[in-house]
Amino acid sequence: MKKIRLKTGKRFDYSTTISVKGINYFIQTEEATSRYPFITSTAYLEGRIVEKIKSACLSKDSIGENEFHELMHRQHNEMIKMIQEKHLETKRSESDYIKGIGTLIKKNRLKDAYDLVEDAMLIFPDDPFIMSYCGYLRAVLFKQYNNGIAICKKALSDFKKGHKISGYYFEHFFYLNLGKAYLAAGKKNMAIQYVRNGLKYDKNNKELIKMLIRLGMRKKPPIPFIRRDSIVNKYLGLLFSKAGLR
Repeated sequence: MKKIRLKTGKRFDYSTTISVKGINYFIQTEEATSRYPFITSTAYLEGRIVEKIKSACLSKDSIGENEFHELMHRQHNEMIKMIQEKHLETKRSESDYIKGIGTLIKKNRLKDAYDLVEDAMLIFPDDPFIMSYCGYLRAVLFKQYNNGIAICKKALSDFKKGHKISGYYFEHFFYLNLGKAYLAAGKKNMAIQYVRNGLKYDKNNKELIKMLIRLGMRKKPPIPFIRRDSIVNKYLGLLFSKAGLR
């Protein structure tokens, strides 16, 4: 662990790089002034903020410079301890996080799902499944379309390089999230393309089929001159799908 104390003008910053289970975090504590003085400590992972503490305090003129710097140092160490304990306390596996995030999304609790994604990214920052959820939720929840799509694409690329979790999810998972991210961005044609690509890996996947229907791209019924929901069309559709004819 490397700790640096920096002086910028009349302000002091504390900066530390720590490694926890091979994952490097950059932690910075600095004084900030607005109407009232306060101290902020921020933890970064690959340039992304993962934790933040902001505390109001008395000014240096009121408590003295040494005492003020001691407050900064104490809060800086609290942030370091917080990051370390996040790793030590976790008992969840990658699959546990993936299942939990998926369950929250199905319940339409997207903000809770993203909070869980952030916790998971602290422990498993390179997991492509968690990364894919992160990209999808950033696009849908925060309207960070370009960033979300880029993260989803990286997740798919990383998965194709060989990262798998006991077959829990397959390729269709990544194409589904990419389709959702593109749809959130208003790029319907791209969404259709990725959903169709996902169906190549799992042609009976209910979520992909549901999304394709939502996009207005349902396949024609086997017998077009009778109702789509008739028993005959349902049976023939199922039969043709199993035979690979649809």
